[in-house]
Amino acid sequence: MSVFEAMFSGFVIGLVLAVPAFVAETAHHGRNLPILMDVKTFWGARLSPDAVLWWSVAVHLLMSTLFGGMYALLANRIPGLPWSPASLTFYGLGYYVVLGGILLPMLGLGMFGRREGGAVWLELLLSTAGYATLLGLLAHLFFLG
Repeated sequence: MSVFEAMFSGFVIGLVLAVPAFVAETAHHGRNLPILMDVKTFWGARLSPDAVLWWSVAVHLLMSTLFGGMYALLANRIPGLPWSPASLTFYGLGYYVVLGGILLPMLGLGMFGRREGGAVWLELLLSTAGYATLLGLLAHLFFLG
């Protein structure tokens, strides 16, 4: 599986996993978006509820695309056979730790998003597990021989 195919797969997974946020947004306009990291400010400016949704989706799709592409780049360096469940699990846990332990604190959301809510760490863990599982399934169904 090429890096481009993995990035495309990550993007598609991101689109699929963003559906709950769109459904929630239609039901509860301007409230907390499931799965997505709520981007409420941009360059210091407070965003409108509509802008929060679109910026959150953009960040989500970028992170999803990077999830797939980075795995394809690192697949041969991760313990286990490339594209195996063990390798994808190891990568998913590493991604979870980097995202929750480094990126979210840098964005001012606290360790594992603690400032966003008490269950953000679990939402992040489950969505990362979903990404890894779906990426492996897409790879084996469409790209790997």
